[in-house]
Amino acid sequence: MKFADALDANAEELAHLESKNAGKALKLTVNGDIPFSIDNLRYFASVVRRQEGAAAGEYIGGYTSMIRREPIGIVGAITPWNYPLMMAVWKIAPAIAAGNAIVLKPAPNTPITTIRFAQIALESGLPEGLINIVTGGADVGEAICTHPDIGMISFTGSTRTGKRVAELASPMIKRVTLELGGKAPFVVFADADIEAAANGAIVGGYANSGQDCTAATRIYVQNEVFDQFVDRLTELSKQVVVGDPFAEDTDIGPLSSQTHFNKVKGFVEEAKQQGMQVITCGKVPSEGYYFPPTLIIDPPQTANCVCEEIFGPVLVVKRFSSEEEAIELANDTPYGLSGSCWTLNVQRAMRMAKAMQCGTVWINDHLAIGSEMPTVDSR
Repeated sequence: MKFADALDANAEELAHLESKNAGKALKLTVNGDIPFSIDNLRYFASVVRRQEGAAAGEYIGGYTSMIRREPIGIVGAITPWNYPLMMAVWKIAPAIAAGNAIVLKPAPNTPITTIRFAQIALESGLPEGLINIVTGGADVGEAICTHPDIGMISFTGSTRTGKRVAELASPMIKRVTLELGGKAPFVVFADADIEAAANGAIVGGYANSGQDCTAATRIYVQNEVFDQFVDRLTELSKQVVVGDPFAEDTDIGPLSSQTHFNKVKGFVEEAKQQGMQVITCGKVPSEGYYFPPTLIIDPPQTANCVCEEIFGPVLVVKRFSSEEEAIELANDTPYGLSGSCWTLNVQRAMRMAKAMQCGTVWINDHLAIGSEMPTVDSR
């Protein structure tokens, strides 16, 4: 709790460092990333005070059985570049709350807030050696995965790298948790509040420049309201301000790197070359890796822009006719991280929440998260 208080006291500094290192709009780090990270730390500081499980009792005649919870020892963690501090907290907080030490490797291009986080931990009174930050590339990550003293690996990142992490950890029978890629379906029925859904797609699709594994990247809209929804989504997309992360009116900043910019641009150029309707919304600064909010309208379900994780402010919008078709399209993906359903019909909402093969399904919202709820992958 003292550590959380110390982070709170340094919240402004951490928000600026996060924006500077990752290119995030300051309004996102100030109002989202940093407050939620602090809340997450406070949650795990408190949850261990009320551990749940089977009560001690005579399950076998003449014996008293009980469960004793013990720390793993040392946890190894690898975090991505899109939410550097938040992802570090998501791994560090539960590990140390459960009595473990942790060795964490941040992404090579966004280590600054994670390093500062560890410094504040020491300043707040946590012992040396509890939180260890090791910077570097793939070689450092592989060393963490294979070190005999590390009993568990927690990884967030691409599916390809996640497979490698599991491969390295499996010979030593380490515990492994993986949060991998996503291609979230965003299903809008004709009876939905279209204004709310369109605004939800703006936040869900463009937050952090779309560099989010839970981003609303596949938008499926029922035929009856398709044109209305696309018109409103286009209008709102044109209002998104792309620019200097530290400007007060900026909604989204640049993409993380030139390499990533080229990747996102490649998906859009491919769609154009294949004759798909591409709507580019708004203006971007002439210098830097800024990418405008972009809509790809009614591409084939098999197109790369529909199937692959773009990880940028690019949304594909497709039609569907029936609830059965919506379920089929939503689940037509190798990913299973998250999705959302927009409808005013409670029974339909419950059916969709069950039918959508996602670890997290939001109803009439997208991207809302709480420290008390897990973020899980259904695959």
